[in-house]
Amino acid sequence: MHFIINILQAIALCAGLAVITLLPRCWIMAMSRGLGRLVYTFSRKHNRTSDANLKLAFGPDISPERIKEIQIESFQGIILTIFDVLWFSLNTRKRVKKYVTFDDSMMYYIETLPQITVTAHLGNWEVHGMAMALSGYPCTSIAAPLGNPYIDAIFHSIRKKTGMKMAFKDGAARVALATIKEKGRLAVLLDQNITPESGGIFVNFFGLQVPVSKIGASLAIKTKTKLVFTYCIPDIKGFYTAYSFPVETAPGADEQSVTQALTTALESVLRKHPGKWLWIYKRWKYIPEGADVEKYPFYARKTEVRG
Repeated sequence: MHFIINILQAIALCAGLAVITLLPRCWIMAMSRGLGRLVYTFSRKHNRTSDANLKLAFGPDISPERIKEIQIESFQGIILTIFDVLWFSLNTRKRVKKYVTFDDSMMYYIETLPQITVTAHLGNWEVHGMAMALSGYPCTSIAAPLGNPYIDAIFHSIRKKTGMKMAFKDGAARVALATIKEKGRLAVLLDQNITPESGGIFVNFFGLQVPVSKIGASLAIKTKTKLVFTYCIPDIKGFYTAYSFPVETAPGADEQSVTQALTTALESVLRKHPGKWLWIYKRWKYIPEGADVEKYPFYARKTEVRG
């Protein structure tokens, strides 16, 4: 049964590719906005999670109206990201050239080699990767395979044809070190729950401890490689702007302080663009030893996770 479901999902994705790639840009934007509002209306479970996350991040002063506005924008962003992975797969170079612009700050990303590129599920990380690769500045991204191997193969094919490079879980360490040694760019995602048992470390994020992968910090320290935070944000008309900035750390900094610096960098961007992040994600799911359980959201695990 699982095999059949995987096949049906892949067929649905191929059908989506055939239709979505041919639609005009204004239709993609209108569909994203409309479906985002529709999903918000019927996603009570996800809304409860995002409501708790937003109140945690921005405190009691954030109004219900502002919470709703951010929630809808976040859903619209999720749908636009999915649509655009498909839409940009046709006439990719032409569409990327027209719809993706580099802010002046991207010169730091372009000129820094080697580098560890740090990003998150913020704006459109997939289109950002396409634009970087097609412009001659590709990253090697560390990624976990999707649950459906057929969909995974389709997405991998879309990424590969733009020059994007992927390093999956098995053998990722070897690829990561080779990328840095060859003066390349190694991209890591910062906003996932990676517990200490899986190579994470607890750091402060909007005032509470969350587990973050320490791979970026570890590699930066061991190889003395610079850290660059980068992200890509869409506007109301569907045009993207890519940004980057350095993440400075003190000489001799350890994994804890470097991971904290990276997480603080992400937090600063989310405060500027709150509607562009996945607030439905259970980011404060794990409670470290000694933390005040009452400060964590309703979905947080009551059992302690050692940091």
